[in-house]
Amino acid sequence: MRGTWYSERRLLRGLEKVWARAEGLTSRLTGTAFNPLYHLGTLAVMLLIILALTGGYLTLFYRPGAERAYETVAALNASWFGHLMRSLHRYAANALVIVTLAHAFKMLIGDRFWGARWLAWVSGWISLVLIFIIGVMGYWLVWDETAQWLTEFSINLLGGRVALAFYQPGAVEQNFAFFVIILFLHVFMGILLLGWLLIHVIRLSRPALLEPRWLGIALTLSLTILALVRPVPLGNPADFSRLVSNVPIDWLYLGFLPAAQRTSPSMVIGLSLVSLLFLIALPWLWRGRITGPAVITEHLCTGCALCALKCPYEAIDMEPRSGDASGFKALAVVTESLCTGCGLCVGTCATVGVDLQPLPTRTVLQALQEAIQAHESPIVVVTCQRQAVLGTVPHEWRPPLTAPPDTLLPPPVQVRPFTHNNTTVSVITCVLPCTGMFNPDWARTLFDLGMQALLILSCPADDCNYREGPFWLGENLRLRKRLLENPIYWTTTAPGRPHTLTEMLERIIEEQAALPAPEKRLPRVVLDRATRNKLWLPPFRSFVPALVMLLVLLAFTFVFEHPTTAVAPETATLRLVLEHTPPLKANNTTTAPLQATLPAGVSAEQILGGERHPVRLRLDIDGQTILDKTYAPSGIHKDGEVIVVEQLSLTPGAHTVHIWLMDDEQTWRYEAEKRIDIQPLQVVTLTFDEEAAAFVFTLPHQ
Repeated sequence: MRGTWYSERRLLRGLEKVWARAEGLTSRLTGTAFNPLYHLGTLAVMLLIILALTGGYLTLFYRPGAERAYETVAALNASWFGHLMRSLHRYAANALVIVTLAHAFKMLIGDRFWGARWLAWVSGWISLVLIFIIGVMGYWLVWDETAQWLTEFSINLLGGRVALAFYQPGAVEQNFAFFVIILFLHVFMGILLLGWLLIHVIRLSRPALLEPRWLGIALTLSLTILALVRPVPLGNPADFSRLVSNVPIDWLYLGFLPAAQRTSPSMVIGLSLVSLLFLIALPWLWRGRITGPAVITEHLCTGCALCALKCPYEAIDMEPRSGDASGFKALAVVTESLCTGCGLCVGTCATVGVDLQPLPTRTVLQALQEAIQAHESPIVVVTCQRQAVLGTVPHEWRPPLTAPPDTLLPPPVQVRPFTHNNTTVSVITCVLPCTGMFNPDWARTLFDLGMQALLILSCPADDCNYREGPFWLGENLRLRKRLLENPIYWTTTAPGRPHTLTEMLERIIEEQAALPAPEKRLPRVVLDRATRNKLWLPPFRSFVPALVMLLVLLAFTFVFEHPTTAVAPETATLRLVLEHTPPLKANNTTTAPLQATLPAGVSAEQILGGERHPVRLRLDIDGQTILDKTYAPSGIHKDGEVIVVEQLSLTPGAHTVHIWLMDDEQTWRYEAEKRIDIQPLQVVTLTFDEEAAAFVFTLPHQ
């Protein structure tokens, strides 16, 4: 299935334009070099580190078990430092979901989820699933009312023995192993998540996992401010003799609880799985087209390995030459499935030994040369398709960026006049997949043909759609010091700001007109070096706005935390929790001969096994039949026990409860009646004691 070109995907471009404007607004405050929105992936990694550190501290003091878990968390809350660590852990967990979703959204609208990037996209969503599971387990460990609601959700989903482990009187106190398992999985899956990141970035060259350094300081400071301003509270302890009514929950992790309350747990799980599968399949369902792959001209390749070194996606390998008369030892080989069509290899190769298949170098250079020769002293603007499509370049200045299948792209060059201060010049716009594709050797050729000035209009170095385009272009230009004596201008801007182009053109016209002819060859390159990533603290005027923007971003965690009603406050419940082994169905033809040979007290059914009778229950409340239901034995052969879990809503007050049990399909063998007085939100538990062969009513603590 063929995809569509970048410029043709209008829905994504519309969303990307809105996002780019938000990033541009932030850059006006912080500067493009210190915009935290350009580092969402790195923010997620840093948040994982903070979670590991704070989680390690909390684990030192945590004691598993129904009786100890809540007590140890309460003790942590009583200590200012423990409370700070718990608040940091909670807010970092919430921020991780927000940042990860924002990162995924940016990859989606930037067309960075299909083709060679499918592995990062799929592994990213799996990472988010792991984050979600780990976070839910963290809420379980607190063992407050939120954990109780989470447990009741799991019981409604799984039923069976899970219900017996929590609903039977005194069962929770015996579930020490449950807390140990949850704690182990919470820690182990966190370690697994850190390892899973290696898969997420395995196809990236030089992944920026922990840079820039200043971002880590700003992030830690922002989380600390949030934790001090609004410390995380601790709810009431879990108590299965009472209903969960109004509790504050984190909708980022636990929003499925109210949804399941209004629908069903299975529906919530089912819809979530379908949504996840759709997102994972998106790289194949909504595939685009690249301006690649790159192709190597073997006789022009010198084996210098610069293209392999600078490829952002490790799509080029160097292999030994064999049976080759060129005299070079190595040959660049492109893995087409990993190529994104960025063209950075083209901008690196000094021998024109590499090309983009749909956009050969000769097509671009020939169009530029013809345009320069046809106009007097033109200004050439080199930009990327992202800047052109999102509005930085006026539409009438934009060359065609699409082509029919299996054909070469048209020359990406357009010529338009531009007037400033009564001076009109011809502006030649050249749109490449990425500005990193522009080879500095092209500039030398174009200046020799009469180009007045060169303007490079690129994305910020930290916001390139191909990760490293502006960085490598800057490195390539630095190696041509003589070339920099020419009027070369370079500006970086967030996409969608057309005034940037006009302002730069006006500046070029003014400067070129004001300078005497001998002095026109001046360096005008504005390079955005990555050395700032090593800074521990950026300039104050950039750091403060960046810190404020991070605070605003992380403060979204407060939006997702608010009280939610699980059940109405005027509700009470009768909980029927029963485990009973009914007798085997007798088969006289088979059992009679065997029974005669068995000692007293041993039945033939015990030896032969077989299907058991179903259990029928009837429950009357105040003389009205509320439940009359038959339950089949468990097991494939229906030879197991019967487990019953029913929750019946009651109005608070006094009630007469009458229950019958039939396990031989003939007579009501067990019966009980009791007068109960139940208060709002209380739970009366009705169980069956196998040894005493009697029903047991457990009333809540008054």
